[in-house]
Amino acid sequence: MASEPQVVVRISARLEEIDLVARLAGSWLSFHRLGVEPRDNFVLAVREAVANAVKHGCALDQARGVEIAFERRNNDAEIRVKDEGGGFDLEALPDPLSPENLLRPSGRGILLMRAYADEVAFDFSGGTRVLLRKSLRGERLGSDEEE
Repeated sequence: MASEPQVVVRISARLEEIDLVARLAGSWLSFHRLGVEPRDNFVLAVREAVANAVKHGCALDQARGVEIAFERRNNDAEIRVKDEGGGFDLEALPDPLSPENLLRPSGRGILLMRAYADEVAFDFSGGTRVLLRKSLRGERLGSDEEE
C-alpha cells in the first residue's frame, strides 16, 4: 500500500489540547487496525511529543501553535509533531533512569517515545520537529478481534 493522504491538525499551546490529540491519534490508529496494546503505547509516545511541544516548545503561549501530521506510508504509521520552539540539546538531557532523577515528576517523555515508537527522529531546523513511526505490519487486530 502506498502513502495515504496526510491528515494535519493544528492546536494552540494549551494543556487541554493534549488529550484531544491523544484521542485523535488513538482513533486514527484504530482505523488502521493497530492492536489495542501497541496502539495505546504508541498513543502515549504521541502524547509525550505533543506535551513537550506545548510545554517546552511553545512555553504554554496560547498564541503559538503545534502542528500534528498523521500519515500512513506503506505499512507504517507516521505522526509528526512540530512546534515553534528553538529546540534543545538531546545530549544535555538528564538521564531519567539515574537514581537522582527517579522521583522527579517529569523528564521521561523522550524515554517513553523511544520505548513505544519503532523510530523517533528530531529535527531542529525552523522549530522543533519530532517524527514518530510505528509499523502496522505486526500486532494488528484480526477480523475477529474486538477492542
